[in-house]
Amino acid sequence: MQTNIEDDHYAPTPLTQQAISKHEQKCEAIRLPSFAPFDSINGTT
Repeated sequence: MQTNIEDDHYAPTPLTQQAISKHEQKCEAIRLPSFAPFDSINGTT
């Protein structure tokens, strides 16, 4: 049972990192076009 708990504890670590990496990439892709106009407005202001 101890091995199972350890396995469960270590399993989410790489999975979470992958999810974060994918999420960051998605956010960046969405941010670039979405924030482009906002950047211009902010620059003018």
